Amino acid sequence: MKNKTFKFMSGVVLVVGLGVGANAQAGYVDFTFDGDNDATLGTSVNFGSAGYQVAVQGFYQSSPGLGSWLSTQVARNTDALGVNRPGTADQPNQLDSFGTEVDGLLFDFGNVSWPSLRITFSMRAAFDQMDIWVGDTFNASNASPLAVQLLSNSSLSSNVYDIASFNHRYLFIAAADDGDAEADCTAAGANCFRVDNIRAIPEPGSLALLGCGLLAMGVPLRRRILAKR
Repeated sequence: MKNKTFKFMSGVVLVVGLGVGANAQAGYVDFTFDGDNDATLGTSVNFGSAGYQVAVQGFYQSSPGLGSWLSTQVARNTDALGVNRPGTADQPNQLDSFGTEVDGLLFDFGNVSWPSLRITFSMRAAFDQMDIWVGDTFNASNASPLAVQLLSNSSLSSNVYDIASFNHRYLFIAAADDGDAEADCTAAGANCFRVDNIRAIPEPGSLALLGCGLLAMGVPLRRRILAKR
């Protein structure tokens, strides 16, 4: 009897361990953008570990709502991402609107889906506005590149934005057009921000479901043990 009980408990520990491990691997992946300040990281840069990578591309639009999105350099400042358009008057290393131009970053997660995502921004004031799209295709010639869903086009109450049930390939974050010539992100009244971190949020209730399954497994075993006493 003790041997059977030990085997059952060992199985419980193993299943729980596998469940927790899988949940942590799939639910707590951090895409951090730490590193040296660099205004010319490239037009497409990979972040993350093998199997859990996101490709980040820089874009800008010269006529918001009308023209194509044009490729530009991904930039990093204070461990957060923006874009840089060399040879222009636009302020580098941030996402902003500058006159009739706006900046954007495209995040390509490939075929990996997450229960949800949490995006953390930096250098963003309460009144700074942004557009956030998700979708499974990207067409740079489209003024609205990810027409599937516009998640947000207003100010956030904090520097965090959550997306539930993220099962799309692309995430596109752009500054909302306000027609102003922006100063750098540290200036008062600047309408700009940077993307600091993207974290996959664990799926609520996954361990609870696992516990229910283990409970169901334990009932018949307990009956067998009691029957042999």
